Amino acid sequence: MIEDLLDSEQKHIALNPINSVVVESCAGSGKTWLLISRIIRTLLADVPPSRILAVTFTKKAAQEMENRLYQWLSFLAISPSLDVRSFLLERGVQEEHMDQAVVKARTLFHEVLSSRPSITICTFHSWFLNILKHGPLQSYANANNNLLEGNILVTSDVWRIFEEELVQSSKFEEKKAFEWLVKCYGLSNAKKLIENFLSKRIEWWTYSGDKKDPISSALEGLNVADNIRDINDESIRKNLHETRFIEKLQKYILLLSKFDTKTARKNIQIVEEILEKKINIQAIQILFFLFYTKASPHELKKIDSARQRKRLGNHKMHILIKLHQSIAFILSKEKEKIDQHRAYIFMSAGLVSANFYLQLFQEYKKENNLMDYADIEWRTFQLISESEQSDYVQYKLDNRYSHVLIDELQDTNPIQWNIVQTWLSSSTTGGNPIIFFGVGDQKQSVYRFRGADSRIFNMCKMYFSEKYKARVLTNDVTRRNAIDIVKLINEVFQKSSMQFNLHSSLRSDSQGRVEVLPLAEKQKDQKKKKEKWRNPLLIKEFDDDDVSRSAEAECLATKIQQIVGNWNLPDSKPVRKVRYRDILILVRNRIHLEEYEKSLIRSQIPFIGAWRGGLLRSLEILDLVSLLNFLADQTRNLDLAIILKSPIFSLKDEELIRIKSLSKDVDLWWQSLERDVKTGHATRSMCRAYQLISQWLSLVDTMPIHDLLDRIFHEGNLMERYSAATPIQFRNIVGANLEKFLEFSLLLDSGRYPSLQKFLESLFQLIQLEKENPQEALELGDQSSRDALRILTVHGAKGLEAPIVWLLDANANEQASNSKAYLPLIKWPPAAARPSHFLLSSKQEDFIKSHENIQREENEQNLIESERLLYVALTRARDVLIVSGSGELRINSWYHRISEAVSHLNLTYSDDKINAKRTPTFHGDNKNERNKRLEALPQNMQIGKREKNKNLADADFGTNLHLILEHLLPPNVGGDFFEIKRRLASVSDVNFKKLWNAAQVIIESPDMKRYVDPNNYIRAWNELSVNKKGSVKRIDRVVEFFDEVHVIDFKSGVKIFDDDMVVKEEYQRQINQYVELVSKIFREKKIVGVIIDINGNIIFRMKN
Repeated sequence: MIEDLLDSEQKHIALNPINSVVVESCAGSGKTWLLISRIIRTLLADVPPSRILAVTFTKKAAQEMENRLYQWLSFLAISPSLDVRSFLLERGVQEEHMDQAVVKARTLFHEVLSSRPSITICTFHSWFLNILKHGPLQSYANANNNLLEGNILVTSDVWRIFEEELVQSSKFEEKKAFEWLVKCYGLSNAKKLIENFLSKRIEWWTYSGDKKDPISSALEGLNVADNIRDINDESIRKNLHETRFIEKLQKYILLLSKFDTKTARKNIQIVEEILEKKINIQAIQILFFLFYTKASPHELKKIDSARQRKRLGNHKMHILIKLHQSIAFILSKEKEKIDQHRAYIFMSAGLVSANFYLQLFQEYKKENNLMDYADIEWRTFQLISESEQSDYVQYKLDNRYSHVLIDELQDTNPIQWNIVQTWLSSSTTGGNPIIFFGVGDQKQSVYRFRGADSRIFNMCKMYFSEKYKARVLTNDVTRRNAIDIVKLINEVFQKSSMQFNLHSSLRSDSQGRVEVLPLAEKQKDQKKKKEKWRNPLLIKEFDDDDVSRSAEAECLATKIQQIVGNWNLPDSKPVRKVRYRDILILVRNRIHLEEYEKSLIRSQIPFIGAWRGGLLRSLEILDLVSLLNFLADQTRNLDLAIILKSPIFSLKDEELIRIKSLSKDVDLWWQSLERDVKTGHATRSMCRAYQLISQWLSLVDTMPIHDLLDRIFHEGNLMERYSAATPIQFRNIVGANLEKFLEFSLLLDSGRYPSLQKFLESLFQLIQLEKENPQEALELGDQSSRDALRILTVHGAKGLEAPIVWLLDANANEQASNSKAYLPLIKWPPAAARPSHFLLSSKQEDFIKSHENIQREENEQNLIESERLLYVALTRARDVLIVSGSGELRINSWYHRISEAVSHLNLTYSDDKINAKRTPTFHGDNKNERNKRLEALPQNMQIGKREKNKNLADADFGTNLHLILEHLLPPNVGGDFFEIKRRLASVSDVNFKKLWNAAQVIIESPDMKRYVDPNNYIRAWNELSVNKKGSVKRIDRVVEFFDEVHVIDFKSGVKIFDDDMVVKEEYQRQINQYVELVSKIFREKKIVGVIIDINGNIIFRMKN
């Protein structure tokens, strides 16, 4: 049953601080409100602030929780008693306890601020770090290391150490293993395997546990038999019964020689070359692909054809086919053994190399007093569950906290859950059970790439229900999304692979709008360009998707300009026009973001949020990065050459050649430039460059990076110089990029890096992160005060909302995660304390059954996560959702699924230009003129709004009756009783039957007959939106006849008539307005307005 959790008995259960509760609540339902309200109720129950622990996953979320808590506590301290009573009543405080609660609430702010220690509101990592710092001395020393927030710079140093260590004679096994990987798979893939292993080091440590030989144990997970592990050429020949196998091959190529195809002659040549030597492993692999296709799964090639059968004869063809199948079967068996052997050797070499690298990585951090997030989690896990001090640490935690609250519970990873579970289990057995409160939504678990496992959420519900007698509450009522958006969400996910319950909305102020734009395609003239030859040094490779995406980008910029300042924002009080800040643009990842950002820049549309969609790859920013690199290290000759040639200094080739010629082999270019300037031989441009760079070098260690860049921009006259050097059509883009980079230097990690070297390190990490995790979000401070639209990845938008959301590039294929090659494959059942399997994999075509079994589970989880990501995207929109894509329609893409749902729901609006195919066909007048008027009439956003009835029960009955009539009346397909009931899931069974019967009475009445039967009219519309001076009116039904158009208004209330039994004047005025509006569209026809009551009778009629 769907009900509003916050207006039901469940609210009292959830907010009662004596109950352990797990709440699973949909997007936009107020989970954070609920969690902070629970903290307030806990404080009111005389629980000391120091006994409360609230944990979330990001610093930003923790800060927002803390800020809101203090705002509420301040409100309780200073607000009038009436307001405080209302506040507490809303949070479940009973009337009989209200007076006492108000008095207590007044003191909470002072109590929390003065408490030492106070409430703990933090991230998991902050909490773990605090445990380490206040734990035994052994962990305390380690926990005081510097926190390493990115491994990229460290790994480059460790690679150098790794290579040096392999040279030593004592590292024979590691050297042999790594050399084999490089020889067979290449250096880049060997490094990729080790770095991917490093990213899963917690899983490896957890898997290893107390195993004496974890590598051997992991290898057992491949299920490779002992005799296959040591397979070689000799054993292959023995298994094949080489003599008999050779005889079969000879008979085979003898028969094959009768074929007259090039393929047959080529295959005979290959077999003959193999037969000249001894059969070995390589020969088996070559032969295998003569008989099987290369594409996976490998299929047996067909050899029979009518033409060759005619040449060979039926009998010989039959023998050949038998030989073909027999040899293929033998080869497939041997190939399977070879693949297993190779997988075993690959994993053995990979684990030896990667484990050695991991040891060096940990030693490097220890020597340099560094610790990363993985270290924090692992050391906390060891301390709380496996160390000699675990009882002591658990006892300390028991005495510190009595109430634990966790936000976003669905994002927990296995090691975090193990830490929490270990502590809570010990507190239960120790007689001091914790009261637990957790909120989350499994549908919003989208961080598998960070290690989160959504299945743990179900484990949490089971664990707390069994061990803590916790109540598990669910809520599928959103306060965020407008009605049409909720309809879309229900339609898209009702047959989803993820667990989904139908949603309902509490939004009564906005019907909402869902707009699916036509797929952007390349123009005809662009199609012709592909046929021409191109110079690859001058012209970028042509890509159909890129061209189509450019068209989508232009559409984005154009439509945003139409929306901002023209559309009304429906839920604002007072109603105002849409601003840039009201629009949130979402992309699945940042890979193609550059094209969209360029279009916005060209149109001078302000935006914030993504920042790296091509910014760090643009030439002008690369120039600045080279300048900063040189200022940090004057030995970088190439960086100096780049900036001297750039518009910053604009040196000519002759001048650069002169600097090079003056430098000796041991000299630096900077020294050559300095010497030439001081001897008076340098050109004017060279002198300017030397003077400015010298000035900036003197400032490097004296000011923060933003101030340094500000000086460079001003003294170097950068904006003007780049503008002069840039073609006019690109000047806006280049200027905007330079300004963004300057702002970027201030906002990067809240501007906390004052030194140049730190900034460059962070910049390098961001560039690498963009390549490795294009879906990852980047936090760059609070910029909510700026009137600029936001561009974010879907992951980065989690927890946010906006009145208007635009989902870009929705027709794109899902990107393969890390290309699914050279990755650890880990099987960690959610109920298990450790992973059951830890395998290394190379290319997907080299997978054996053990790999495939785990990969199959991974693919299933990835598919579900893609569903969740789409859910997160759709639920960000409050009032309007716009969806666009490019290229040819891809089946099952997000765009395809959304457009199908919109079509099925018939979500159309009176100014819906994208649904031109559904424009009515007019008779007896100028069709083109009529269509122009239809398009031109509503200039503002058509969301629609019904005024609230003072009698809420009547209003709900009337609203739901209108929804049923909208589904049942043509041209809508409608649906049967159960289908429509499913769509109105929030209506009780009893009330729905009443509504259904009332709708049937209206539809079957004699007065309605001409308005229901399509044979009686030309065209009809339900819930038609029309515009009147910027406000939107929604007409229940409009029916077009040959010479008239009837405007129908259904009235379901009992107070339709005045005392003289005449239809109330306000309803007459309303239908008159509707008639006047419709007459502007159908100018050549008479407009008739009718009001129909609950019995289906016409009770008022008028003509224009």
